[in-house]
Amino acid sequence: MEQDVEAGIRNGFWFFFELDGHQVTIHNSAISGRERVWVDDELVATGITWRKTSRRTIEIDGRPVEVVLSLPSLLVARMTCELRHNGEQLAYAEKEVRPDKPVSPWAIVVSVLLGAAAGYWGVRLVLALTGAE
Repeated sequence: MEQDVEAGIRNGFWFFFELDGHQVTIHNSAISGRERVWVDDELVATGITWRKTSRRTIEIDGRPVEVVLSLPSLLVARMTCELRHNGEQLAYAEKEVRPDKPVSPWAIVVSVLLGAAAGYWGVRLVLALTGAE
């Protein structure tokens, strides 16, 4: 039962589910790792995690529901969200953040050259300040 999913580096990952007549909203910040879970616009769980998989248990109509947020790969900005009860998947959604436009190969070359130059001059400065040069 996949619902609307929004994602972005600035806004984080937003997941929206309809479950047993209740609106479940889950947000994960892509920058800070802060997670928040709302049920019918009431904040019911919050926390911060830097792990690849996060699990939080909330209660909906007296039934424990596990919220599982997972980053399948650290190389791709993609997150999955599952709602589970007694090991059974109740809802699932995933979202991948993609840049608005592809990165130019020239931008990569220039970035590498600038990084190498900054590193070289940074090391030279440290060596000069410590008298090791």
